[in-house]
Amino acid sequence: MRTLKVALHQMNYTTGDFRGNFERTKASILGQPDADLHALPECAVANYAAGDYLLEADYQRAIVHWTEQYRLLSEQTGTAIAVGTPLRGKVQGRKMGNGLVVFDRGRAVLSQFKTHLPNYDVFDDVRWFEARGNRRAPMPKWACCGSRRPAAPSPWASASVRTSGSTMSPMT
Repeated sequence: MRTLKVALHQMNYTTGDFRGNFERTKASILGQPDADLHALPECAVANYAAGDYLLEADYQRAIVHWTEQYRLLSEQTGTAIAVGTPLRGKVQGRKMGNGLVVFDRGRAVLSQFKTHLPNYDVFDDVRWFEARGNRRAPMPKWACCGSRRPAAPSPWASASVRTSGSTMSPMT
């Protein structure tokens, strides 16, 4: 009987530091070469604590770009990576849906929206995410079609970002 080895990667993500977060997660994944599946937490790409940044177009483009980097990492390592990330759906609007994508050897094999959005205490998911009900997310075209990759994000690829009058400098 074959054994499925799952590596859980609970990282301490920094909001806005897409590159640094990816590099730390990549190092953790590479440190578990025997795993068949690498599971990352909810909103691993965007950081669950991103708050209203999740509503900004530049931040959303960065999410798409860095989610693609996890697809490429899955392809390079020949493993499966389950990554929590906001996803666009059929309804184009200001909000994205809170979702999960599973990449297997570089191919998106599952894309699922979060079913219930909490809206109490410190959770304000209804503000940041579009409710998607109990349905699968459409497979992102860029996730399975190599010729349709998104352009590099801006300004979130830079070291420092000025938004709404405050400066956010990701750790590097």
